[in-house]
Amino acid sequence: MQIKKHGGIIVDLGNVLIDHTHTTPQLVASGDYSKIPEVEGAFKALKILSLRFGGNVTVVYNATDFTHDRIIRWFITHDFVERTGIPLSRVLRTIAGRDKTPHIEQESCTHYGTTIVIDDRSEVLLGFVGKASLFLFNPRAEEVEYHRFTGVMHHVTVVRTWKETLEKLGL
Repeated sequence: MQIKKHGGIIVDLGNVLIDHTHTTPQLVASGDYSKIPEVEGAFKALKILSLRFGGNVTVVYNATDFTHDRIIRWFITHDFVERTGIPLSRVLRTIAGRDKTPHIEQESCTHYGTTIVIDDRSEVLLGFVGKASLFLFNPRAEEVEYHRFTGVMHHVTVVRTWKETLEKLGL
């Protein structure tokens, strides 16, 4: 009999897993998202997190139908499942815009709920204040400045890399 423990992670896609810093308008227009690299260290970190949290790691992103198909192909092309141990069934497209809070009750065989959220947008993390540990991943300076007075910055840990994220989590 497995005993469930509290704990799980919601991870954003853009600029947290997919490195859009090298994305050009021509690349987006071509529709060949497979050429967009992953953020350095992301897949290795996700494998560690998936093992630590009993598979309770969910990638949640917002996308149009058109983009969604290309994103799924990106995961397949980059061997996401093989390299992270996270099945594509745990990659979810939200239809609620940037609101990812409906996914907080995620569950796996060994863990339940969400205790960590990693996103590059403070406005997304704002919805999770008081509900999970929040990590603002490599935010743009204007993002931090804009939300400095909303109070959300007092509730987040700013991290620049996946290595730093794992260190802050004690992994």
